[in-house]
Parts: sequence; structure tokens; C-alpha cells
Amino acid sequence: RFGSNIRRELALKEYGNACSICKISRADHLKKYSQDLSVIHINGDLTDNSSENLKPFCKSCSNKITKVKT
Repeated sequence: RFGSNIRRELALKEYGNACSICKISRADHLKKYSQDLSVIHINGDLTDNSSENLKPFCKSCSNKITKVKT
């Protein structure tokens, strides 16, 4: 779990602490949704923690991504 927190924070930092699609900031997302940005494994492989596979999404964009995958 500790390692996953580091990878999560690195992914958020790489994208400027903002959603990788709409660019809402982490702080604004917390105010709007009362929760942090999600960091999602793009390829669906939860063991692939490469920086290319981890991207932050806001609640709205995350819902759109999830709907496209199903």
C-alpha cells in the first residue's frame, strides 16, 4: 500500500496535480466533489504501475472513461 501511495502522488505530480483530461486542479476538485482526484490504470492491469499507465482523472472524466471501457 505504501508504494501505491508514492506512485499515485507521482502520477498526480506528473500531470500538475490536475485531471489529465479537463485539467481541473486537485484543490478545485476537492472543493467541488469533496474527494481527491482518482488515479486510474489506463490499460486495466492493476499490476502495471508504470508512469505511462497511471493517469489522474476527475470524477466527471473518470465516469466518461469508465463508460467507454464497458
